[in-house]
Amino acid sequence: YYLCRQRAADAQEVLLSLVTPRRRNLRMDEEMREFLLGLHHPFVMPVLDLAFVPEDGGAEGAGVGPPTASLGMFRSVAAWGSLRDVLHSSADPALPADAKYTAERRLGQSLDQERIALYGRQILEAMVFLQSVWVSGAGVTSANVLVLSDDWCLVSDWENDVLGLRSSSTNHDYLQSRDNPAVHAFGHVLYEMATGGAPLTSNTLPPEMQTTVP
Repeated sequence: YYLCRQRAADAQEVLLSLVTPRRRNLRMDEEMREFLLGLHHPFVMPVLDLAFVPEDGGAEGAGVGPPTASLGMFRSVAAWGSLRDVLHSSADPALPADAKYTAERRLGQSLDQERIALYGRQILEAMVFLQSVWVSGAGVTSANVLVLSDDWCLVSDWENDVLGLRSSSTNHDYLQSRDNPAVHAFGHVLYEMATGGAPLTSNTLPPEMQTTVP
């Protein structure tokens, strides 16, 4: 991920993610471009623009990219960072993950029930919408749910399902082995909001939950 800004003095920062599609024979034609740029929903982070980067490093702009080309995706910046940043009270969401989520800070701060319910509903509505346009939503994690405010979050990186990319979740292999990985992925995000730590990787619970959860 890269923070980018146009040369104009008042230009807004955008977030650039550079990815290489893993699906065989996936050609980024105009139809695919229109799909990626045209997908809009109140709780889904849209793609502002995209560009192809061939293997030789020369930009191909918005044209048709070869199957091996990398893809640059431009999105707006969420000032609060990801849901995981919020759980860990990250002072600077732009810092690398290993600087924000150290071993000593494996557990973050859980959210209150009202925000869990609100964010959970928004994430679920986004996943239902994505599935309606044949995007599984199984790659949703606390790291790609971006928080805009106390009462608004957006699911990002949804194109990973289309491009055949692995989820950033440390539980990716476990989730993909389930009968319905999207349901399990959503459950993992709910668990993390309630406890501050991801399931299967957290060995402890917050003190306030230790008397109520076996």
